[in-house]
Amino acid sequence: MTKTKTVKEEIEQITSNLRVALPSYRERPAQKIMIAEIARIQWTAELPEDGESYKAKNILISEAPTGTGKSNAYLLPSVVVARRKGKKLVVSSATVKLQQQLCENELPRLNDCIDGGITYMIAKGRSRYVCPSRLEKEAGGASQSSLYAESNGGRVDARSEHVITLHKSFKNNSWDGERDSTKVEDSLWTDISTDSNGCTGNRCSHYKSCPFFLARAKLDNVDVVVTNHDLLLSDLSLGGGVILTKPEDTFYVLDEAHHLPEKTLSAFASSYLSGSSIKLLEKMSNDHAKSQSGSLSHDIHVAAESVHNYLNDLHVGLEQIDSIRNKGDVLRFPFGELPDTFKGLGEQVLSRSEHLVATLSKYHEFLSEKIKEGESNDKQEKELMETSVYLDRAESIASTWELMLRKVNGTPIAKWIEVVQSGRDNDFVITASPVSAGLTLKRAFWDKALSVVLTSATLTALGNFDLFLEQTGLDLIPDRVKTIMLPTPFDYQTQGKLVIPKMKSSPKDAEAHTKEVSQIMPSLYPDKGGMLVLFASRKQMNQVRDSLPPSLQALTMTQGEDSLSVMIEKHKALIDEGKPSTLYGVQSMAEGVDLPADYCVRVVIAKLPFDVPSDPISKSYSEWLEANNRNPFYEVSLPSASRKLAQWSGRLIRREDDYGEIYCLDNRLSTSKYGKALIDALPPYKLEIA
Repeated sequence: MTKTKTVKEEIEQITSNLRVALPSYRERPAQKIMIAEIARIQWTAELPEDGESYKAKNILISEAPTGTGKSNAYLLPSVVVARRKGKKLVVSSATVKLQQQLCENELPRLNDCIDGGITYMIAKGRSRYVCPSRLEKEAGGASQSSLYAESNGGRVDARSEHVITLHKSFKNNSWDGERDSTKVEDSLWTDISTDSNGCTGNRCSHYKSCPFFLARAKLDNVDVVVTNHDLLLSDLSLGGGVILTKPEDTFYVLDEAHHLPEKTLSAFASSYLSGSSIKLLEKMSNDHAKSQSGSLSHDIHVAAESVHNYLNDLHVGLEQIDSIRNKGDVLRFPFGELPDTFKGLGEQVLSRSEHLVATLSKYHEFLSEKIKEGESNDKQEKELMETSVYLDRAESIASTWELMLRKVNGTPIAKWIEVVQSGRDNDFVITASPVSAGLTLKRAFWDKALSVVLTSATLTALGNFDLFLEQTGLDLIPDRVKTIMLPTPFDYQTQGKLVIPKMKSSPKDAEAHTKEVSQIMPSLYPDKGGMLVLFASRKQMNQVRDSLPPSLQALTMTQGEDSLSVMIEKHKALIDEGKPSTLYGVQSMAEGVDLPADYCVRVVIAKLPFDVPSDPISKSYSEWLEANNRNPFYEVSLPSASRKLAQWSGRLIRREDDYGEIYCLDNRLSTSKYGKALIDALPPYKLEIA
């Protein structure tokens, strides 16, 4: 009788197979620690019965420095444990690049090394797939237009040609219906894709060939689902188990987890355009104005007119406020407190918009049933699409006002109105958002999931996890959370040097600091190899670039000139030819850019990456902290800058044979009372302070 391997033995066998399949593969001490910790926390994870407490920790936070071999460190144990427990593994990341890397490299390799293999796929949102019904209608219209044009000696327009080609490709299975596998203009894609309200599901005659539902059916039958944070949060906002598998039956691994707090705030915020909504409600009311009294259509007419009138009163009132007349003007409500008049109108808008949502939902259901039963015509199918648009907007209005009027204990809800340009006119965006993701994540995720692993190269700030724990609400359940900081494989003392030149100007004097950075920058250009220069603002980046002599401008590529991927390719090609090359960029270039060896021998940080609390969410959070005798700078701004500084400086050393220097042109790093704390939180580079 063959002895069943333990989890540890199976992991060791797979690791041995990996070494054979990939001669360059080698285990790292940090990777072995991470594998063991994940296997342990997942194996003992168990949701409690009602009223009982958790028997073991089920959430792991692992800061895994560059060079850990992080992907294999979480995939290997998670796949093994999930299969043994009969659970689904969901791996989520913030970037498409990492999702593709997992599905094109790591998972296929693991598949070859695991007995019986594994199945996996990327889960995408509905809008990433074509709607066969809409594509067929668009193709039919395009074909008629083409015939008319050809019969009259004219030319077929490019859009019609593209639609016809897409339809043929989809019909003959040479295109799978995914947006990511073809090139389509945004304007065309909008017409041939749909959302949840515009989809009739199994009532649609194209249901069996719909790429979205075919993909959804596969999700239930694969071992590993790879997705993105946005889709994961969308599923959680619906209660979980609607788009992805049920949280209580799922092991989650969140890579690039430092993005989770910001992504959560975005997912659970709500907003709508005031003037645009008024026009849409007027059209909705008029569309149903001739309906018979007592019918669903007549109910929509009455409900839409009612919401329209109250929204219009609100809009007229906003037009009288002097502080929000020009594009970019923002009216924020301190501590989330609305004026009585505003609150009174909002209560009316909320109750009436909720009634409108309920009525539109019934009408949407009625039209969908007609289509399913084959009793519909083109007019009704067009009406279903219009009803979907109306329902989307009504839901946005209702959810926004539910948040605007919600009273909370603890961290407030940020509420504001911003003037934006809509067509030729200005319009008001009404927005409400939680200022902290903590309680939201606890209710929607931590209290439902079987087990969660959160990992990234930069999760700590100032040497601890405090900021991340508070931002994610994991500080509310300390008995269920384990944190680990893994050792680095790099020898930073010999591989890298942090240089802080003597700077006369303070970054607080933007003009003087930019001038001094511009004067120093030419002397920092390397004779060979690559340099990465990171700025806290695009304005300073462009000013410094424009100040360069023509000879150095020719060696410099600035973020925004081309796509980031194209810039990186050009940069690497120049270095491969033995020529120097320099990249100028901002925050988005400071993450996910891998420039090992000579591709980056010097990183220049023009200014410490402090966030200025200028947006309504940051202002509301700072306001609340101060009101509770807390310090926003030391609790949020400084730790956040520490984490970003680690990310920025981390662009230099990517492998064990990398080398180079980091220059920080911000005198606060050497002169301020918090500068030492920022330096101490960085890897132990050799330090040179002028």
